[in-house]
Amino acid sequence: MREFIKQQNRDIWRWSLRTVGQIATLPFRSLPGGSLKSLGIGIEQQVNRSVQASIRAGDNLQSKLVDWMFDAVTFKPLLDSFADLGFNSGVTGKGLQAQPELAYMEAVNDSRPGSSAVMIPMIVQYTSLKRYDEGIARLEGYLTKFELTPAQKAVNFAGLALLRAAKAKELPPWRFVEQYLLIQRTLSDMKEAKRLTEKEPDYASTYEKLFAVWTSGILLAQLPWPFGDANTALEDLEWCERTIHQSFESRENTYQFLRQVRYSRAILARNAGNKREAEKYLQLSGYKNFSPDNLFIATVFTTTSDGVRGAVKQVKENVPGRGFTVSGFDLSDYNFFITDDGQELIAVDSGSRVELCEAAYRFFEEYYTQKTGKAVPKLTTCFMTHYHWDHTGGYPFFRTLNPDIVFYSRANYTEESDRARNQPPPWSWSLGKSFTNAPVVAYTPTKKVRENLELAIGGTRIRLLMLPGGGGETPDGMLIHLHDHGVLYCGDFIVPWVGSPYVVEGDVDALLDSMEFVAKIKPEPKYLLCGHWAVTQFYPDVNALARLRPYLQWLKDETLKQIYANKNREEIQQMNLIPPGLAQSGQADMQVPYIAMREVFIDRLYHQKVGYWGPQLQNADLLSQKEIGTIFRNYLGLSDVDISRAIDQMITAGDFELAAQLADWAFSQYPGSSSIVEARRNAFRQLTQKWQLLNVFKFMMYSETIDEPTPQTPGQFVD
Repeated sequence: MREFIKQQNRDIWRWSLRTVGQIATLPFRSLPGGSLKSLGIGIEQQVNRSVQASIRAGDNLQSKLVDWMFDAVTFKPLLDSFADLGFNSGVTGKGLQAQPELAYMEAVNDSRPGSSAVMIPMIVQYTSLKRYDEGIARLEGYLTKFELTPAQKAVNFAGLALLRAAKAKELPPWRFVEQYLLIQRTLSDMKEAKRLTEKEPDYASTYEKLFAVWTSGILLAQLPWPFGDANTALEDLEWCERTIHQSFESRENTYQFLRQVRYSRAILARNAGNKREAEKYLQLSGYKNFSPDNLFIATVFTTTSDGVRGAVKQVKENVPGRGFTVSGFDLSDYNFFITDDGQELIAVDSGSRVELCEAAYRFFEEYYTQKTGKAVPKLTTCFMTHYHWDHTGGYPFFRTLNPDIVFYSRANYTEESDRARNQPPPWSWSLGKSFTNAPVVAYTPTKKVRENLELAIGGTRIRLLMLPGGGGETPDGMLIHLHDHGVLYCGDFIVPWVGSPYVVEGDVDALLDSMEFVAKIKPEPKYLLCGHWAVTQFYPDVNALARLRPYLQWLKDETLKQIYANKNREEIQQMNLIPPGLAQSGQADMQVPYIAMREVFIDRLYHQKVGYWGPQLQNADLLSQKEIGTIFRNYLGLSDVDISRAIDQMITAGDFELAAQLADWAFSQYPGSSSIVEARRNAFRQLTQKWQLLNVFKFMMYSETIDEPTPQTPGQFVD
């Protein structure tokens, strides 16, 4: 806005002076030839030079005058003084931390912005990191630099609206003029985003129109008077709900937008004095209250003390009438298959807990019975894809259905059993506080498979395939191939975290070999059904694996180069390693799976190659958190108030990991300090918001650290 006013003043000033110059030289243009004509030309040139000099001087004066006006209205000199004293002046996003995930998204979008799958997470990152000005400048640049479709432009304008609104919310009250101007631009951007998508289909897998209308609805519902518009907001939000529930596919792919829709409807109902409606939608949203401090959560992942959920509760028919996937009851999915003769039921994996396994089965049973009018056939067989807590812990329930059920596992499951039995995840919210490792410890398969095996159950032909090295997660990975139906149950041979983050397992080479192995399976599977809903979305078919593998091979080779050059893990992560060709627009569906895996892929490879002492004194000392905390209290003489102020400044700047680390050190020294406790809580809340889309385990850990759950929003869907 400052530059806009400068340009307007500059244009008026130049027009005025040029007009004066034209009038002043008019009499000399009609002089007759000869000496008088020469004199007239000389005078005209002198006037023009004077006009140009006046324009240059005026431009400088106008610019300084506008700067002075803005500084005066926004109290800039006073705010700068406050900042020098350590007070928050509303200056955000000036962090010192490297942000490799954001750098990756910038590089990909700078190449050719077009995929909402990468654009929207980048917008979320800018918002979470409080880098509003950077985000606004980049999105505005895309609008002028690239030839975008109307739908792609709409995503940019909706993103601009979110960033401007978030920035306006951060500004202190005395910067009200800037707030006003930002909100006006926000409203303009929202309208333009909606206009651009008017002729687009309501639902598309890239959901540009939904993003535009969703942005309008939540902002108009939450902007303060006189900027908000309750009627338009309600229309937008109702449209979003209808679009999300338009079909099974639309629900499955856009359910993450529903939480903010319901929360915004709760706000509208509260503002209208409809207490019952407000409480209804607040409960549906999963939020506890209307606190202005509520995090902006728009992810399909949820985490509470009852465990992580990776999807909405749903039954999906992969093979009509035969193959069913139940999601949303556990960290992992449950798969069931009715044999060709219709007399037997096969299960693939059993989830993490007995009660969750039963809930998922009963949900499937109810769905099947209501749809077919038949009882579910007897469960006779369960194939375990690998020996992990979230895939084997619920098996005792299956024995209650049939004491004679046959369990199949790869014979070398004992190679994983020591870890599985003795090192369950240390974070209780991972599998839920009621998780017990006793069933995992007690598990013994009925049949141990040593090599590729073909068998038939109820007329259904099945091939059990031994993955090279067991795949990327555990050494006992086994594929279940129902080749007549085009189904391949993959377990966790490829997961973004390359094994459990909490134990020494996972194998990069085995992962790459297994990706190649799967690509050569004949007949080629039509459906790749992984052990987790999100992973199945990333790698829905063999082609996706074949296209991703060269990028991961490049990442492995490049990471090894840096390891052998004695780079430490942090340095490698901050290099923003991007394989050649990945940023091209034709690779849009590979760009999110790659960034979801890159950090942990590097970490896993690093810890496979580097010993307990790194190349730059890493881990050579034995300093505890408490001992490091003494630096600040005993040696630097900082009080809890001093440290909490520094933490707040880091949070304002978007340096959340720095803030959380300092908060943990300080907490070891000042465990009873309310200012440290609150600053620490705020730091981890910001980390929760930052990682909600990119890393479900970080999302879970940060949430558990401060005991702040994100529950599932109610809703159960069937195909």
